[in-house]
Amino acid sequence: MSLPTKATIVSRCGKARCLSFGNVQTPVVMIQTRTCFQPYLTLDMLKKLPEKPLFSITAGELFHVAKTVKGMKGGLKAFTALNDYYMHIQTRDIEQFPVPKGTDKSVGVMTTEGNRDISAQEYIGYTNDFGADSFVTLNDEVPLSVGKRRGKQSVIRNKNWLQQHLNEATGSSGIIANIQATENEQLLKEQLDLINQNASKLLGVHVSGLHLGESPKQREAMLTAIFSSIPEDLVRFVTGPDSPSEILESVRLGVDVTVSSYPIRLAEKAYCSTYWNGKDGCVENKTKMNVMDVVYEHDKSPLVPGCSCYACQKFTKGYLHHLFNCHELLGIILLAQHNLHHLMDLIQSTRSSIQDGSFEAFLQRFYSHSV
Repeated sequence: MSLPTKATIVSRCGKARCLSFGNVQTPVVMIQTRTCFQPYLTLDMLKKLPEKPLFSITAGELFHVAKTVKGMKGGLKAFTALNDYYMHIQTRDIEQFPVPKGTDKSVGVMTTEGNRDISAQEYIGYTNDFGADSFVTLNDEVPLSVGKRRGKQSVIRNKNWLQQHLNEATGSSGIIANIQATENEQLLKEQLDLINQNASKLLGVHVSGLHLGESPKQREAMLTAIFSSIPEDLVRFVTGPDSPSEILESVRLGVDVTVSSYPIRLAEKAYCSTYWNGKDGCVENKTKMNVMDVVYEHDKSPLVPGCSCYACQKFTKGYLHHLFNCHELLGIILLAQHNLHHLMDLIQSTRSSIQDGSFEAFLQRFYSHSV
């Protein structure tokens, strides 16, 4: 196993920080794929975004294509035609709730043919052979609210699987060690001790069990306890923030990479992002807009005045209203492009505010525009 390229801390403001690892600058939002491919956007549409998106592929998506991918030169990136993009593998599917049950030897995942079990050996094969840039170690994820017995069972499995990954990893993918969030201090310490003992072999950590119904106060306490106990050069991943405010709150608490499908799901419901993102394009005191609203039927203005995205530069609210009214796929494609562009602008502005020491003021301004 080759040792990972460690992250470099570029700047910090409070707990928020900017990192650099490989070609990735943080904070950053990673988008979950669908059946291994980027949702709705073609390669030429991806190139119109302000920066290259990062993609997270779940084990359930890989279940039925594993044999094909393993036999391909170039692996996962060649299979998806995303050779120039960051690819990440994990078990958590953020569009699925509740999380499927696992056993001591496997985890349940949702595939295109329903729930299936993926063994630890199968998953390690994916991470060794598919050529992804990074992966989260196999984990039996449970919410914070789970009972003591089930929570302990989950932690034991996660520790065993982390050790198995460390022993059997042969590929060049960065290892992201999973930490199961738990309010049991002893169980949390056992996980942190194992990670600290093997920190030189890891690219980062992923905190599982969050954004599954716990309170913001519980989430903050958990992230604070974990991040204060691990080396600073480990990249911090969290899956599940479901809004711009939750993403920014994660950044405030020290998260580097958030995995989300918010901009895509918003587009599927005919919603256009309009929240303040630090750039010119926003609608005062409004975070989103439904283009199906009849008020936009003959509206010839752009989706968001001042926005530089392809959809806002080329099309009007009235045209998007027409596309959704006729159930045209192009409507979702254009909104997905706008929503992703809008979120990337927010993240770029967030990085700039951390670098110049004004992140807290940036947060206050964001919330003042969203009231």
